[in-house]
Amino acid sequence: MKTIWKVALLAALAACTPPVPAPTDGAAPAGAAAPAALDQPGKPSSALDASAVQGKIDRYFKALGQIPPGVVLTVDGLAASERLPGLHEGKMKLAHGEQTQEVAIFVSADGRWLFAAEPIDLSVDPIADTQKQLESSLSDADPWKGNADAKIVVVEYSDFQCPFCSRADTQVKELLAKHGDKIKFIYKQFPLVAMHPWAQPASEIGLCVLKQKGNDAYWTYHEGVFADQAAVPRELPAAITKLLELAKAAGGDPAAVKACFEAHETQAAVEESMKQAEALEVNSTPTFFINGRRVAGAVPIETFEQIFAEIESQKP
Repeated sequence: MKTIWKVALLAALAACTPPVPAPTDGAAPAGAAAPAALDQPGKPSSALDASAVQGKIDRYFKALGQIPPGVVLTVDGLAASERLPGLHEGKMKLAHGEQTQEVAIFVSADGRWLFAAEPIDLSVDPIADTQKQLESSLSDADPWKGNADAKIVVVEYSDFQCPFCSRADTQVKELLAKHGDKIKFIYKQFPLVAMHPWAQPASEIGLCVLKQKGNDAYWTYHEGVFADQAAVPRELPAAITKLLELAKAAGGDPAAVKACFEAHETQAAVEESMKQAEALEVNSTPTFFINGRRVAGAVPIETFEQIFAEIESQKP
């Protein structure tokens, strides 16, 4: 089960995450008792004091070290829940400067128990639902490798400047070398612009190469960027100069690629891919979807192979 918070600097996941304290759906840490300060048996639901509940929630999670200094917690809209009778429902918001994230919360009518999670509708098949979203977001313009007619479709949302994505790219190449006949691999752009200044230009330049020279040239550029990731200057415009050099090395026409990038011809495609990732609740890179099943982080290659085997064993 996911923990209630996932602070980027403390995350153990092998992934790049934006520098935002990120609440997620889930329960309080295993073994943690409900805070005694919220124990107000017999208090009528109409008398719940949102500010008092907010103060007790804030104190509880600060005591656990799950709210970093500088992060402000607020509770908004606490009222009787229409979805879950007997509980009050609201939003708990974490803010750090201009960055904010929200999570649904539920509080028992007597003010004692806090539940921080979205209700789970067990009538919905989450894998099928995700797969439907993915299929509607894919297009012939997405760079891909492998078998076009494969039963197993792997979609990766990735960031060219993320070191974990570079590591994952090595794993993807190994997977394609071993299983390229039975998988179709599709790469989707998800630059984390808040932390990686040249990630979006890298994606836009790559799609310019794809647009002008096709899939093979794109993959040469793609692999070149990850191979030279450490050599790309962190700041613009020096990074763009290096990326254009990598586009030229991949076979792109230097003047044409530069003109495409400067005219923002592929910016909308990258931003649309980012919106799709956000709709799928992708919040770190790399994130993979294997026939709709989410795999986050640069996980061992055996994880992919185990999922492949499970899919292959399923009846058509």
